[in-house]
Amino acid sequence: KGWANIWQAGNGALGLETSLPVMLTEGVNKGRITMQKLMEVMCENPAKLFRIFPKKGTLQVGADADVVLVDLDKFHSVVKHSPFNGFAIKGAPVLTMVRGTVVAENGEVVGQPGYGKMVRPIK
Repeated sequence: KGWANIWQAGNGALGLETSLPVMLTEGVNKGRITMQKLMEVMCENPAKLFRIFPKKGTLQVGADADVVLVDLDKFHSVVKHSPFNGFAIKGAPVLTMVRGTVVAENGEVVGQPGYGKMVRPIK
């Protein structure tokens, strides 16, 4: 969109959107990292860093039931303004749940506007 109208251009380089598919492709699918280690690095550790663990970053009693289901065989294209342009991606999220409610499915946002909730650091 941004090629015709600069005000419709995306902001910056993609990172958050591509980080999981790239880690699935280059890490899990190639046997360089286990799925358990990937969950630790991308979920548990950031939650601990931001002091929101164990409310976030884990599946256990009392946690928010945030879940991402991935398809390790799904091919995903990366947009041309990504640093991964032309990179073959195999593995992508197919369903995202926040607090037990589906908010994204097969690349489409299905959650209700305003469903997000501020999570404050735990003391």
